[in-house]
Amino acid sequence: MPPSATTHQIVGETDRLNQIPHVKFDHESPIIKDTPTENGLVVIKKIETRLNDITRGGATCLASVNGTDPSVGNATIVQQAADRAQSARITLLSMMAPGGNIHNICSGPAFTTGKHIMDYIRAPGVIYLAPNDDVAEDHKTKIKALTYLDLPVEEQNESLCLHFKAMLQSHNPKLHTNFDIPEADLIATYCNGLHPEAKLEANKCRKNNTYARAEGVCYSATYPAHHPLTGTVHPHANMISLDLLAVHVHNYFNERLTAGTFRLKGKPTAGAGLNVVDPPSAEPDTAMDDTALPDTDPDRSGFIYMSLNLIGARSFYEYALNVFNRDNARMRTCRNCGGVNHFSHRDGVLICPSPEGSVPTNLLRNIQYPFGVSPWRFGAGKGKGKGKGKGGGRGRGGGRGGYWMHYRDDDTWVWATDEPNPSDDAGQSVDYIIDDYDGFND
Repeated sequence: MPPSATTHQIVGETDRLNQIPHVKFDHESPIIKDTPTENGLVVIKKIETRLNDITRGGATCLASVNGTDPSVGNATIVQQAADRAQSARITLLSMMAPGGNIHNICSGPAFTTGKHIMDYIRAPGVIYLAPNDDVAEDHKTKIKALTYLDLPVEEQNESLCLHFKAMLQSHNPKLHTNFDIPEADLIATYCNGLHPEAKLEANKCRKNNTYARAEGVCYSATYPAHHPLTGTVHPHANMISLDLLAVHVHNYFNERLTAGTFRLKGKPTAGAGLNVVDPPSAEPDTAMDDTALPDTDPDRSGFIYMSLNLIGARSFYEYALNVFNRDNARMRTCRNCGGVNHFSHRDGVLICPSPEGSVPTNLLRNIQYPFGVSPWRFGAGKGKGKGKGKGGGRGRGGGRGGYWMHYRDDDTWVWATDEPNPSDDAGQSVDYIIDDYDGFND
């Protein structure tokens, strides 16, 4: 039995507690409002945090409203518990608007402690309006269909494996209980939604537990040293951890990225591969140097170029023949992103999947394509510029078509030259692009 407290000790403790001011909040900005909303669980979490910050008599007001308060013992302990119950009630009432429905109910004679009030506002429909099951299932279906392409463009970078993991883990910011997705389903969504260069490794870990344990992506048998429960048996021992898996796949992804197996959009590198870019200042026979390259991604758009090995092709010829069932002679390029076999605009509308202007002009003008690909952007030509229409005809010199054009928001175009209109100077050098779709976008 706990030791008994003398009357002097009880009176002294009571006086001491009475001198501690109760924490009150501004009625002008009430936290607890009369209208239930989908943010109700977030509000409750905020209330719990604030109650946990209030310590009186060696325990918190949160422990009091949760029923875990050390209220059994001698008279001093009982007195301290009663003080916390009363203090929690005063604090909770201060979070409500005076005269409001909830305030009127909770300030009634039946609500004598903070626990009484907390139990009431935690009930469904008081301050929290839960979504129905149909809404919850729709949400979970959408989350399970996400891929790394649903990330913001600026996060589709070398850390996209970590960004994608964080996006999935934060899919339920309002803490709805019927929005919860089992960990196994979340891991499957993560593995299947990754960049192709990371997807294979992620699924290899997910489907082969022996390999996953060897790569260190599973929970250990006991909690690690940095955890408060270090040494205690882990309930999910030897099961895949999404956090550990994401770090492993991130490292794997960046090793291949650094090795040049593939590269991200807007970040060309020297060496063999797709869309090799020559620095404007380099001599024709001068070896390329990464330091000589201009900043090809000034807006940090994360524009990604794919490697041929992703589709199992050894050349553009195999890609065109096996994937599109077309010979190389018909392969054309996009004037918005420089990609092969699609176009930028159709009927004046952007149809390229990449954001318009996301690839800098200096990059587009210097892309080199493999033999057999016929880009719509050709080298500079000499011509009299007498093409018909908006640059769609054939000039009488070396030019095929008109000039480099920019489109306005109203689908009209302007010449991208220093002059208001192109001149008839036979010596004028022009860059040109035409939109001759020829059925490629069908």
